[in-house]
Amino acid sequence: MRGNLSGSGRRDDHFSITANRFSLNVEKYCNLNPVLLYSIIEGRVVEDLEKQMPWYDSNWLIAYKRVKELILLNCPQRLDEFVRAFEILKTRDNFVAAKLDKPVFDVVMLEKSRRIIKDLTEEQHEKHEVSRMDRTIVHNHPYFIEVQKELVDLVSDLAGEPVEPYYNFLCMYSNLGVCEVHMDTPEAKWTLDVCIDQFAPWPIHFSQVRPWPELGQYTGDGWQEQIKNDPDNHFSSLTLSPGEGLFFAGSSQWHYREKIKKSQAKNYCHLIFFHYVPKGTRDLVNTTKWLDKFDFLELALR
Repeated sequence: MRGNLSGSGRRDDHFSITANRFSLNVEKYCNLNPVLLYSIIEGRVVEDLEKQMPWYDSNWLIAYKRVKELILLNCPQRLDEFVRAFEILKTRDNFVAAKLDKPVFDVVMLEKSRRIIKDLTEEQHEKHEVSRMDRTIVHNHPYFIEVQKELVDLVSDLAGEPVEPYYNFLCMYSNLGVCEVHMDTPEAKWTLDVCIDQFAPWPIHFSQVRPWPELGQYTGDGWQEQIKNDPDNHFSSLTLSPGEGLFFAGSSQWHYREKIKKSQAKNYCHLIFFHYVPKGTRDLVNTTKWLDKFDFLELALR
């Protein structure tokens, strides 16, 4: 009875448990092992954690922090082991998001990508983010799965470590398009973002690499502006033209796009996001595997 974590652009099966019982959005945690899920939401503790981490895509980090708390409570001698295991998912401090020197997609690939978008059926457009970001998405289209595989060597060079594909999604923003400030889950430690088509350049803003924000320092109604205005985050901006790509560390860099400026009747931006993880870490980023990977969690979650 598992689905997938709602990471960047992700939505799959809902966990079969009533959200109103816990007064929180249980679907965000729907890929957790049932024992782990119950331990995390028991006592409604996640409500407090969601207030501390209110951004889109905070669900993985909330689970990580809650499991650390349970380990500290029930088997503290294993906490360092658990934390050390995730060091590979953190980004080196001197990494800087950058636009690639050469286009990632040539003319043929751009035309193929645009044709794919044009030929999408209504049912293929995932619409769960329309109200919040005015975008539809398509996960793991067969063409982009193959392209993502072909880009592994390039991304490994850019990342400075061997990587493997985790997932990708085609993203089609419309007139009210916006991307709220957030950090991705470690399922997207490394991201290659390629512009397919747009009405005009649309800047994306990146912080420098930051520690995982577990301390609840951005809260309340103004949390987004707190992040943007924090001088320690040192935001900078990049823009893309069709075919160009930029590379960033989404789970360690705050990033956002302001609302699309309406300069014509139909304003749009079509992007493809290729998400990669360090080679050999698929089970580590997948919370459904944690109970199998860490034998002491059965004790911690008692």
